[in-house]
Amino acid sequence: MPFTSLLRPFLFFFVSVFSSHAAAHLSGQIARVDDGDTLTLLDAKNQAYTLRLLGIDAPELSQESGEAARNNLSRLAFGRAASAKCVRRPPAAPLLCTVYVDGDDVGLKQILDGMAWRYHAHANEQNAEDRAGYEQAEFMAKIRRRGLWKATNPTPPWIWRGNRPEQ
Repeated sequence: MPFTSLLRPFLFFFVSVFSSHAAAHLSGQIARVDDGDTLTLLDAKNQAYTLRLLGIDAPELSQESGEAARNNLSRLAFGRAASAKCVRRPPAAPLLCTVYVDGDDVGLKQILDGMAWRYHAHANEQNAEDRAGYEQAEFMAKIRRRGLWKATNPTPPWIWRGNRPEQ
């Protein structure tokens, strides 16, 4: 059996597994906003995509400022035309994307409005310019005491989720 014949099944497996993690560009309309960092985009073929905003983590709905974060994201995106630049899809998770409405990065807007933290766990997925912009936006929201930064010491959602008794 030739060597290339032996490699073919391995290459097929490799391509099929890793192609699901490749970058994707989507466009459509925002059909649903689940919370302050997750929404659903419906494309022209009525295919629904659940998107998690890259680089941010918003308060959970049952957490202080959670409903405000969802309402703000709804104001920014719901029912509007959007494009998404997706970097990967973690196993059993939404697509991880930067979402643009009218050319504006809605994740960045969430941070500027004080409705989300920049999420360090996604930092390696962002380019240097976006990381710097998100860091600056969070700093500005803090010093202006916008949104969740009105609280003296707001609890980041990744800590809040870890401290929940039912987990």
